[in-house]
Amino acid sequence: MKIIGILLDAIKRDKSYLVGAIFTFAALFVLVVQHDWQSRPANVASLDFVTELPDFMGINDVQQKKAQFFAYLRPLVDKENNKIKYKKELLLSILTNIKNDSYHTGVNTKKLNKLAREFGLKSKNIQANLEELKNRIDIIPSSLVLAQAANESAWGTSRFATQANNLFGQWCYTTGCGLVPQKRNAGSQHEVRKYASVQDSISSYMRNLNSHNAYTGLRDIRAGLRRRGQSITGVKLAHGLSSYSERGQDYVDELINMIKYNGLE
Repeated sequence: MKIIGILLDAIKRDKSYLVGAIFTFAALFVLVVQHDWQSRPANVASLDFVTELPDFMGINDVQQKKAQFFAYLRPLVDKENNKIKYKKELLLSILTNIKNDSYHTGVNTKKLNKLAREFGLKSKNIQANLEELKNRIDIIPSSLVLAQAANESAWGTSRFATQANNLFGQWCYTTGCGLVPQKRNAGSQHEVRKYASVQDSISSYMRNLNSHNAYTGLRDIRAGLRRRGQSITGVKLAHGLSSYSERGQDYVDELINMIKYNGLE
């Protein structure tokens, strides 16, 4: 504050100081922003500048392509899991507030309902489904995310990956919401959803696994591991994905083999 005061006094005495003062203020602003950016904790969400996949198709060496694919995606997956961890902490905080502070119960109930809707619980009596909500708000192991992304997007080279940032083959049902599959069955209306960024694709995929009824088995496996104090791994959770593909158990086996072969855990 003293620096600012000195600069203002100088400007009053001599207008020629004005230009220098402007540049000084600009330099100070840049230093502050730079310090804030560099000191930001790694687990705090920052602006997402990633809008498209790198050109993995241009990498001919298979091992190099795999390494770069995993290296590119891991930070994005970690970012989404950190968001989920934050929401889990938020849920527990809301429940504590409701229990201990009757005055703010209404406000916290609204927050609880909003969180429940985000994770696919539409029941009016959310408090009767708290255990289910706790089960839904949990991480997806990066090993499983990376294996599915590689499998569904052909290591980031598929049409849906390169043109729609869609690494997981997720569908949508509104005309123009995505890309029309070239081999779509007659009478089918689905499209493969287009995302503004790869980060959006990962976020949508994780929300799908944590909310859709087709993946109740995956969430039950994860909840059981939590209760027994065991590690949440991609190999274990993969057994709950038989509904993700028409190939069923063959698809699950392929994911497990990919995780093991590529040392993702």
